[in-house]
Amino acid sequence: MSLELAPYIERLLYTNDTVVLPGLGAFVSQPAPAGVDYAGGTISPPAKTLTFNDNLTTDDGLLTYELVQEKGISDQEAQAWVEERIAAMMVQLNQREIIALPNIGRLYKNYVQKIQFLPDATNFSRENFGLPPLQFSPLSRSREVTEEATVAPPASTPAAAATPTAVPAPPPTYTPNTPPTFDTPPDGAQQWKRGVAIFALLILSGAVGYYFLKMQRERIQANQATTETLETETETPKNEDLSVLSETTPPPAAAKPAPEKVEKAPVETDKPKNKTCILVVGLFKDPDNITRLKGLLQKNGFTVYSVETASGAQSIGVQFKYSDSAEIQSNLAKLQQVTGEKNIRVKQK
Repeated sequence: MSLELAPYIERLLYTNDTVVLPGLGAFVSQPAPAGVDYAGGTISPPAKTLTFNDNLTTDDGLLTYELVQEKGISDQEAQAWVEERIAAMMVQLNQREIIALPNIGRLYKNYVQKIQFLPDATNFSRENFGLPPLQFSPLSRSREVTEEATVAPPASTPAAAATPTAVPAPPPTYTPNTPPTFDTPPDGAQQWKRGVAIFALLILSGAVGYYFLKMQRERIQANQATTETLETETETPKNEDLSVLSETTPPPAAAKPAPEKVEKAPVETDKPKNKTCILVVGLFKDPDNITRLKGLLQKNGFTVYSVETASGAQSIGVQFKYSDSAEIQSNLAKLQQVTGEKNIRVKQK
């Protein structure tokens, strides 16, 4: 029964873009441009590609109208006739049969029960109907034709035959105001640019190195100046201590065994204390430490000695009058016991 519907569907596809089979689906035609098959060497004319859409099932009345116009039957009879053929086609599809529609294509159901359509090679475009595919092949030129074109024509007169005619060469083509283009710059320009870049990099590196060297020298000089200041304030001169002891300790050879000298010994111990000794504890910058140390020294009966240095620190110690070196050693031992500092510098005025 599908063969009875095929001629009506084919005629309607030439004049309509969509032809519906009520309850089954619709044939949809879309324009397609001309195609070129380079492998097969063919050119296909513009056509209409045919597809099947099983979602368009609403009757558009085209098949019924075509039957009424051709057979002269009523609309009800034509509609019943179409529905009967379509029902038979649905039975065939459910039975996994292939429905062949001549000049249209074939319908079948796949393994998921979806209708598939394989179109035939019919061109339903009315404007390009009957145009066959064209065969083509690439053009090739013979070298002999080119050589014959450059041969001079035969001379028509004896004078012309005696004098060969030269074929003028075609004038060279030249496009004015068109600067030459280069894919890559010449080697000389590239080397010059590279040399300039390296020279600039060397100058920049030298300037940065000189700057850091200058800063390092200034930092070293500042550290040396600070170290010298601290050393002059905290270093204990041993020669000075020896000179103090040598000045205050009388040589044993000068003592006389006469009893007269023994009687004068108490007089020597009662000499006036006209020399000043300074015992330097150390350098301090923290105000709290300076205040605490001064209070500790005053609490133990010392006279505080304080001198501010160029670096902002204070040299803290004690000062006292003495006439004998034993007093220096006594005060030194007491100061070490009070402060707990072993490296106390002895300074004499």
